Amino acid sequence: MAEVKAVLKKMKRHKAPGLSGLVAEIIQATGDIGTQWILDLCNGIVKEGSIPENWKSSVVLPIYKGKGDPMECGSYTTTTTTTTV
Repeated sequence: MAEVKAVLKKMKRHKAPGLSGLVAEIIQATGDIGTQWILDLCNGIVKEGSIPENWKSSVVLPIYKGKGDPMECGSYTTTTTTTTV
């Protein structure tokens, strides 16, 4: 459980949530109960040998750079959100 706690402590805060809607702050605020839940979840994944389908998905968001023609693709950069857990 100490390894999971250490990873949770290092999670970057103030980031956009992925498809699950969870952000690092929520996961970190759950304390030992949340840490145990994540540990059980990960152990179950290893035992079953398969990753949940929604963990394989992400959302790609175009962000206007603030310069250039907004109708041109080159005026945008992208960011991707993935599942936090």
